[in-house]
Formats: sequence, C-alpha cells, structure tokens
Amino acid sequence: MNTIKVKIKRYISSENSSKFPPNDMHMWLSPNAMSELGILDASQRAPQYIRVECSSPLNRFTIYGTVASLNSKVEVEEGYLWIPSEIVHKSIIFDKNTEVAVSPLVLPDCPIAESLTIKLNEDEVENWSEEEAEKAIRNYKVQNGITFLNQCAFIKPRTKSVVVGVVDSIFPRPETHTQVYAVGKETKIFLEGLPKNQQKVIDFKQIGGLTNVIEKLREIIQLPITCPEQLTRFGIKPPKGMIMYGPPGNGKTMVARAVAQSMGSAFISIEGPELMSKYVGVGEQRLREKFEEAQTKGNCVIFIDEIDSIASVRSDSAAEYQVSIVATLLNLMDGMKSNNVFVIGATNRINAIDPALRRPGRFDLEFEVPLPATAARLDILQKYVKLDKPHLFEDNVSINTLKKIADLTNGYSGADLSLLYREAAMLAVRRNVKIDSKTGKLEEISSLSDSRISAEDFYEAMKRIVPTAMRNEDSSSCQVDWDELIGVKYAKDELSQIQNRMELYADAETILTRPSFSNFVLCGSVGSGKHTLIHAFASKYGYETIDIDIMRLMTKDLTEAYVEIEKKFSKAKQIAPSIVIVSHVPESSRYQHFVEKITHESNSINKRSMVFVVLIHDNNAETADKYLGYKKFGKAIQLKTPDEEVVTMLCDKYNIPEQERASFVEKPIGQLITMLNEYSINNKA
Repeated sequence: MNTIKVKIKRYISSENSSKFPPNDMHMWLSPNAMSELGILDASQRAPQYIRVECSSPLNRFTIYGTVASLNSKVEVEEGYLWIPSEIVHKSIIFDKNTEVAVSPLVLPDCPIAESLTIKLNEDEVENWSEEEAEKAIRNYKVQNGITFLNQCAFIKPRTKSVVVGVVDSIFPRPETHTQVYAVGKETKIFLEGLPKNQQKVIDFKQIGGLTNVIEKLREIIQLPITCPEQLTRFGIKPPKGMIMYGPPGNGKTMVARAVAQSMGSAFISIEGPELMSKYVGVGEQRLREKFEEAQTKGNCVIFIDEIDSIASVRSDSAAEYQVSIVATLLNLMDGMKSNNVFVIGATNRINAIDPALRRPGRFDLEFEVPLPATAARLDILQKYVKLDKPHLFEDNVSINTLKKIADLTNGYSGADLSLLYREAAMLAVRRNVKIDSKTGKLEEISSLSDSRISAEDFYEAMKRIVPTAMRNEDSSSCQVDWDELIGVKYAKDELSQIQNRMELYADAETILTRPSFSNFVLCGSVGSGKHTLIHAFASKYGYETIDIDIMRLMTKDLTEAYVEIEKKFSKAKQIAPSIVIVSHVPESSRYQHFVEKITHESNSINKRSMVFVVLIHDNNAETADKYLGYKKFGKAIQLKTPDEEVVTMLCDKYNIPEQERASFVEKPIGQLITMLNEYSINNKA
C-alpha cells in the first residue's frame, strides 16, 4: 500500500471558498500527491478514504477522512495536506511544519458501526425541528462513510446553519482509540443536545391539494430567513409579513404551521380571544410579549389566526380597545429589528382588515388559498382513500371512482372532503350494527372489522353533506336529468353551444375581456321550466348554483342589498365553475338598479373564470331586449311552448282521453306536466 509524507495545514472552511468548497468534509491534496498515492480524484470516482498518522514523539494522532485533489488552476505548494480547521478535534495540536504519513484506507476492511452518538452544541440547535434532525442524519451518512471516536463533522440540516458535531461514542465499542468504522445504511445515529420538546412537523406528503400554495409560501418565508445575505447584496429588506386569505376549511392554519415547522423555525401562535381582557392594556401587553419572545428566539414565525378579529378596520363605531390593539400591532410590525422573524396572518375576510396593516413594510404580501380545483380535490381524496389498503374498501372503489367524486364535488373545501370520507366510513360501519330501540345497545350484525367502504357510500354521503361554501344558500336542486328534459330542445341546444364556447374562451390566450355570452337571459312564461332547465344544465356540466332573488333584496335597504349581491358574486367566484341565477325581476323601473349592480359585479369577474350569470325573465324575448347590450347580457334564449308531437306523447303517457286533450294544448312544459300529474292523481282518487 502506497504511503506519502506531507506536511499538514489547517484552513477555515467558510473563509476559503475560493480554493475549497465551504463546509466540506474533504481533505485536499495536489494531483501529483493523489497520483503518488495511487488513487484518482474523488470527484471522478467513489469517495477515496485515507488514514492520516502523525508519529511525532511529542504529538501522536491518527485521523481518517475523504480526500480530493485541488483544482489545477489553484496555485498551491506541493507537499501539503489541507484540512478544514472545523473538523480537527481540539485535542489534536500541530503546526505548519508537522509531518504526517498519508495512506489509502480500504473501506471493506473496516467493521460496520451499529450505532453512534454525535454531540452537538445545545445553543446552536435549540430551534431544530424533527425534520431538521432527520435531514442532518441523512446528510451525515452521505458525507461520512467512515467514523471514529472524536471525529469532528459538519452537521448539515435542511434550512438551518451548519454546525460542527463530535462523535462521542460508537457501538460496538472500539478496541483501540484510533479504530475506524464504516457507516452503513443500517447504522443508527443519535444526535445529543437537541431540544427536549422538538417541534412536531406535519408531513407535507399528508397535505393534499395545496402543493403550489406550500411551494410558494416556502419561497416567500424560507429565502429571507435562511439566505438573508442574498437580499443584502441588492440592498433590500425581506418582507415582514404575509396574510393568507380564502374560504374556511382550506387548510390555511395547517399550512402555515407546517411551513414554519418544516423550516425548523420556532412557531408562535396568537389566537384573537387570548388578547381580550376586561382590563385596559392587558391585550396590548400580551401582544408585545409574543413579539418580544419571537425576537429573542431569532429564527421564528408568528402566526395570527383569524387576524380580522384583532385587526379589523378602525372606524368611529369601533371599540376603543380594538383601535388600541391595531395601533399596537402596527407599532410592533414597524419596530421589528430582526430579519429572521416573519408574521403570518390568516383570515376569511381580507377586506375586514385595517388598510394600514395591508401596506408594504408591514404585511407586504397577500396570498389566496382558494377552494381546491378538480385535480386538487383528487389529490386530497387520495390522501384519505388509501387504495393500497384493500381491506378497507370494496372492489368498486378505484382511482376512477375517486376521479368521478372529484368531478362531482365542486365547491368542496379540504375540510368538506374530510367530512365526506368520514361520513362514507360511518355508513360502512352502520351496515354492520343494529341499535336496539328499547335498550339503546349496539348489536353487531357482522364483525365490524369486516366493514368496507363502497362507492355507493361516497355517493350517499354526498347527498347528506352541504359544502361549507354553499351553506346558508337555498339548496334547490334539479329534479330532472338533462337527457330527460323534453319540449325544450331549442333551449338545450343554445345552452350546449354557450358551454362549448365558454370552454374555448377559458383556455384562449388572446381573450382580453369577459365574453358577453357568459351573461344571458332565459325567457319564458311562468311554468315553462326555466329553473328546471338551468339546474339540469348545472348538474350536467358540473356547475354550482347561487340564487339571487330580487324580491328578497327589495325588503332590504339599498346598502344592505348591495352588500348581499357582492357576497353572492364573491362566493360564485370562490366555488367556480358556478352559475348565478337572478330571478323575480320586477317590471317596474324603480328596481332596475339591482340589475345594474348585478351586471357591474358580473363584469368584474375574471375573464377566465367559469361563471355564468343567468337572468330568469317571465316573458318573451322581445321584452327582454332592455337587458341586452354591451357590458350587459349577451343574448336572450326563449323557452317555447311544446309542439303538438310533445303534447301527444305526454298525453299518451298519462292515458289522457282524446276528448280531454284540447285543454292541455299550448301550455308551457312545466305547467303541462303539473296538469298531467294532477289529472292522474284526481282520476286515481
């Protein structure tokens, strides 16, 4: 085995990045020395391990490590071995004239360590999360194929600063102080010095449907905290805070907590109610204490849930303590000295937050967490419905089943999908139990361990669940399938064409404005089936429906009515694709301002949003002309009375005698079917 004699030199890794990579565990030799040793450059082959031994009577030591050759463009003296100062144990003393013998180390000849303990400085790792520790252990295994007692090594977590750890013990115990071990895949590594109450990290793999949101948040928060020098280069300050907003149940709180903890940041949560007190100044003091705690910890994320409850718009009618808390929060945001503190606020009502907080320098960024789209809903469902566990599901539950459910659950939040899965599971369990009506005891019909969720359980659960976004809305739904509608072929063809055009425009890159045909009037006499038709259309193409009843708005004052319209359109945009159905429009011009407000709101909808606005007009198309025009409604679709063929078919179906059929002619389809049903019931009675 070749051995060479060289002198040993230290260098500080972080200050010599021009010659040596920072925080690198390699020792460095010149290409000539590497060739003399009989090994190639470590960058071209698997890691090359060496033994470094000093036999000086006054200073004997042996260390091991990986070796690489210096860049040929770097001018250095021959005959030296460069070692990062950080990985030389304090017990080893040498100077630039100390000579050492360097020889190759054959890794297969080394016994494998079953476990080892690395000692860390408690102050340097006090904010490490579980994920930070796991990442550091994985990095150690990659960078250190060998280990020995008192080995100093760079311990690299995911996002924290690199620290130097020392191998304190190895099992099995080494026979000599200089014995070297190989680090294998099965070697267990323990880090000593970590905080006792490590932060629990939410696994991002378990959060469905929010991949883009999580990635964006990590970019926003992680870069300023972990790489502040990159911003300093350009002379800019990192953002201080961000507000996440969106419908309830979408995981805003969960994502904020997961992002902070995955980065290894300390996490401080502030709930609005805990700041409330009957004593003056107590809430403000508690808020200051939270910020002082964050400044002390340094690398920290402050999370304020339901921030609108403590930072609502200040007005003359606002309580004094509310104004005071907002002012305190403003001062604290302005007074933050540490760039390693980031504030996240979460709210369902972004417009309720005081504008002074929503400017750059305070909450610089605003980020929407929308309701999940179809692909996101499928991702969430797959997190709950684990198809790799067939003992939990019937054979008819497959990926295609989940895709169909994802298509049918438009408007569902992540929490709603969680409820859907829970309700389906409860239906499966209930099939195997029976409740005694007298004693109230549960009796197992079959073993509960045999309960399996079927596709029908999911569909039944959907009937029982009202999505969060649709609560407080009229739950009217289509009673007739689109393909079963009769007597309205012309209107069906018109709606199908509008749907096809809407899909093309939604994907078009050249469109600059909202297409006019996305607003249309549905005309027809009372009983012509306008509502049935539009609900059947919504059911066929997967739209949610939002109803605006002008007659109800007329009972409110103007400001309240306008706010109600704005809320309806805001909800329609959240749950898109959706249809806003405007009904009971009075003929009197006194109430046309409601229609004008509705058209104004419809024109503010994003041009690519799949939102239709339908005006139900109880008259013919000619009288609907006043609603048509630029920035109004694009066209009017007339529901005509059914022709003779349709009337004959329905009369035959209901067994109407020939002599009585004249009374059913030229009636609107809805009225006609109602009359036929009543006739059938009366004859049976």
